[in-house]
Amino acid sequence: MDEIEVSLVPGDMPLEKAIDVLKESGRSALVAERPDGLALLTSGDMLQALRASRNPDRPVGELQPSATASQVTLPRNSEGILDSPIRRRGLEAAFASGGARYSLIRSGTRARVITASDALAFTLSRSLIICRCKLDPRHHVFEPEDLTVPGKCNFDGQAVNCA
Repeated sequence: MDEIEVSLVPGDMPLEKAIDVLKESGRSALVAERPDGLALLTSGDMLQALRASRNPDRPVGELQPSATASQVTLPRNSEGILDSPIRRRGLEAAFASGGARYSLIRSGTRARVITASDALAFTLSRSLIICRCKLDPRHHVFEPEDLTVPGKCNFDGQAVNCA
C-alpha cells in the first residue's frame, strides 16, 4: 500500500491556477475541496476540462474526477491509519472488496492519497509535463503521451512546447 502526499486546493481556485499549483508540486494530481467532500483530480482531468471548456477561470471544484477512480471514505481523524495493522488490513480489505483504488485524507494544508494500486501510485508520483500548442498555448494543452503525433499539436499539427 502506498501513500502519496499531494496539494490540497480550495474548490473555488481557478483551473489555470490549479494547473500551476500542480506543476509546481512535482505531482500529477491534486485534491480539491468541494461541498460534498474531497476530490482527487489528475492532470488529465484538469487538462481535458481546460481544453473542453476553454475557461481557465472555471473553479476547479466543479470538475469531475476520472470515471475510473473510486474512493473509500475515511474519518477526518485518520492520521496514522497505516500505522495500525488492524486499520491497515481493514483498508486493504475495503480496496479489495469494493474495487476502490484510493482513499483521501486531509493533512493540514496538504492531502494524502492512500492506494493499493501500484499503477495509480506511480501515476500520481510523477511530475507533470505540459505540452502547449503554439497557436493557442492557453487552451491547447496536453501531456506528452496524449499527443497523437509526438511533438505536434493534436488540433493544428504545429509544433508544441513541452516543459
